[in-house]
Amino acid sequence: MRREVKSLPDQPLRYFVRDDDIGELTPALKHFVATFVRLSIPVSYQIIPALLTEECATYLAGISRDYPDLIEFGQHGLRHRMNVRGKELKREFGPERSAAEQSSDIVEGLKMLHEKLRPDRPISLFTPPQHKFDRRTVQAIAAAGHTTFSAACYPTLHHRAAYTVGRSLGLSSLRHHGISYHGRRRP
Repeated sequence: MRREVKSLPDQPLRYFVRDDDIGELTPALKHFVATFVRLSIPVSYQIIPALLTEECATYLAGISRDYPDLIEFGQHGLRHRMNVRGKELKREFGPERSAAEQSSDIVEGLKMLHEKLRPDRPISLFTPPQHKFDRRTVQAIAAAGHTTFSAACYPTLHHRAAYTVGRSLGLSSLRHHGISYHGRRRP
């Protein structure tokens, strides 16, 4: 669902529109989908498998059949929550969980999406909830068959310093800010 648009002479502008946290069919979601379909702008919908209602799945599958070039489905974790030391967090991946736990959730979530949505459409994109993950998360999504990973990372000096400190301490967040584990600066 990537699209190129000419912005400056000989320099294409690339953009990626992603809508996260899809689960219930709300009036806001229907309005968002209708707006982007009307404008012919493709969107990748990041779905939380355990929260996807039958009503929403039916709606999205129908829109996907009607506008296959404008609708992409991505997996947004499994539950978008986990418990760490008795505290519920709005993320579910990172160094707090084993490779087996992460892999199990990713495989279960992907299976749910294929059952509830269009099984004929591949789901290649994975977005970790709250952009928190570690190397094992990336390995697990690749093993599950995902080929595109979408997560935030900021190239500023203070963000890179926080990433370095967070990684060295084995954290997925530092003061509620996600730790990027890709280890490179973005251009």
